[in-house]
Amino acid sequence: MRTNNELKSNRSYVLCFVGIIILGLALRSVRIVHVPPGITNDELGYVYNAYSIAKTGMDIYGNRFPILFHIGNWPFMPIPTYILASIFLFVSPTQLTARLMNIILGTTGIGILIILVNHIYKDKRLALLSGLVLALSPWHIHFSRTAYDGPVAIFLYLVGVLYGCIASRKHWFLFPMYVFVALGVGSHRASSVIAFPITLFTFWYLWPSLVRKRRYVIELAIGILFILGIFLMLVHIQRSETQGISFTQEVSILNSSAITKAVNEELNQSDAPMWIRRAFNNKLTYAFRVVRENYLHMFSPQFLFTSGEADGIYSPWWRGQLYLIDLPLLVAGFIYLFRKKNRANWFVVGSILLAPMPAAISSQVYSMRGYYFVYFYPIIIAAGIGGLWKWTERFSYTARFSIVALGVIVYGSFVLSYLYQYHYRYSNYGAERWFKAEKDLALVVGAPASRYQERVIAQTGGVDVVLQYAFYNRLDPRTVQEAIAQASKDEIALPGGIHFVRFCAYGNRPVETFLTSTMLYITRDSCQDTSKPTEIIYAPKSIRIWWKIYRGDLMPRPDKTAIDMTTSKDTPVINAPRRNDLGR
Repeated sequence: MRTNNELKSNRSYVLCFVGIIILGLALRSVRIVHVPPGITNDELGYVYNAYSIAKTGMDIYGNRFPILFHIGNWPFMPIPTYILASIFLFVSPTQLTARLMNIILGTTGIGILIILVNHIYKDKRLALLSGLVLALSPWHIHFSRTAYDGPVAIFLYLVGVLYGCIASRKHWFLFPMYVFVALGVGSHRASSVIAFPITLFTFWYLWPSLVRKRRYVIELAIGILFILGIFLMLVHIQRSETQGISFTQEVSILNSSAITKAVNEELNQSDAPMWIRRAFNNKLTYAFRVVRENYLHMFSPQFLFTSGEADGIYSPWWRGQLYLIDLPLLVAGFIYLFRKKNRANWFVVGSILLAPMPAAISSQVYSMRGYYFVYFYPIIIAAGIGGLWKWTERFSYTARFSIVALGVIVYGSFVLSYLYQYHYRYSNYGAERWFKAEKDLALVVGAPASRYQERVIAQTGGVDVVLQYAFYNRLDPRTVQEAIAQASKDEIALPGGIHFVRFCAYGNRPVETFLTSTMLYITRDSCQDTSKPTEIIYAPKSIRIWWKIYRGDLMPRPDKTAIDMTTSKDTPVINAPRRNDLGR
C-alpha cells in the first residue's frame, strides 16, 4: 500500500509533468504562422514532397513512394518526409501544419527527457527540472519551430536510448532500440555519423544491468549490422539516382578532392623545402586540424553562450545556443553531480562528448550538427539548480525565499529577452534567411488569378521558387508534377498562363517592348534594369531590391517613337508574350 505522502508526491510529479509539457507546447507553437516569417527551400524539400506523396503517392518528379527524395540532386531523407505525409493526409500544408511534426516531436521530447532522467537517476525533482530547462531552451525552441530533419533524427535516438534503459531493467529484447536508431539514420544525413557511437555507448552503459549477456551481445551484433545496412542502402540509392551531390559530399574528411585542393594551397603558401612541407601539410594533418577545430568550436563559450550559430538561419544573431546564465549553472551542476559516484553521470557526460561528432567531420559547423547536445545539457543545468537549492537550505526562510525569487527573476529575464528577440526582432532582421521575399512573391503571383492572362516570373533559378508559389497557394501536387515533367530547360509553366523562367526573360529587353495590359511581369533587380517597376519587393527591413513587379494595366503606355529607339530593327515589338520567346 502506498502512503499518503507517496500519493501526494506522485500527484505533484504528474501535475508538474503536465504543466511543463503545456509550457513547452506553448513556446513551440505560439505565433507559428508568423515566426519564422517564411519557409526555407530546405524545409520545402520535405514539405512539398510529403504533400505530393500524401495526395498522389509520388514525389514532385513523379517517382512512386521513393526512399530518397531529391531537389536539385540534394537528398532529402525518407523518415521526416513520410511523417509529414501522414499529417498531410488530413490537412493542407501551411506554416503551422508544415512544422507540426517538429512541434509535436519537440514537445514530446521534453516528456521523454523527464522520464529518462527519472529512470537513470531515480530523482523526480532532477527529472522535472531537466524537462523545465529543456522547455525553456532557446536551442530546442528554435528547431522545434521548423520543418528541418535534424530534430527528427535526434528525437528517435533519444527514444531508442530511453527504450534501451527501460528494456535492460525489465529484461526485454533490445532490438527495438536499434530500430529507433536506424530510423534516426534515415532522418538526417549529418546525424547518421553518431548512430554507431550512440548505440555502442548506450550498450556500455546498460551492460551492468543486462542478464543473459550473451543474448544481448548477439542482439547488438545484429543491431549494428541492421543500422549499417540502412546507412549503406541510403548511400547506394543516392549514388545510383544522381550524378551530382553524393550522400557524404559535405563531410570534409570523406571528400578527397576538397582535401587535396586545400592541402595543395597550403603547400604553395610555404617556403620550406618540399619534404618539410609534406611532413606538416598533408591530408592527415589537414583532416586532424579540421576535426579538432570543429569539435572544440562546439564547446566554445562564443558558440554556447554569446554568439551562437554564425549562419543566422539556425539561431538568432548575437545570442548563444544556451543562455549566458546557464554557464555558472553548468559549473555548479558538474560539481553537484560528481560529488556522488553514479554511472549515470558518465552516461550524460559521454553523450555530451559524442554530440559534436557530426560537426567535427563536416565542411561547415552548424548548430544542427550538434543538436544531440540539446537533450543532455539541460540535465547538468538542472543539477546546478538543484545544487543551489540544496545550498539555500542553510539559510532562514526569508533569506532562502529572497535568493530563490532573485534566481527566478534573473533566469526569467534571460528567457523573456530571448522570446522578445525571437518573436519581434529576429522575425524582421532574419526574415531574408527564411525566404520572406519569396513568400511575398508567391502571394502577389497567386492573387488575383483573373486579373492577368499571362504571369511571368523571371530569373527564378530552378524549381525552388515554383515550390514556394505552390506551397503558399496550396497548388495541387498533380499540377506541379505535370509542370515539372513537361518543363523545358529554361522554363516551368503552370496553368493560368504562369511561367517561371530560369534567366532574364525576353532577352533582357526593356519591359515597354513586350508588356501588355493583361500581363504581370516579375523579375530580379538585375533584369530589365532600365525600366521602372510599378511595385518593389525589398529584402525584408532593407532597401535592397529583391523582386521588381511590372503590372501591365498600371504601366504608362509609351509612344511608338520611344519604343523604336529602345528596340533593335531585327527584334519585332511583341504585343503579347509568346512562350518560346521567354528564355531568349
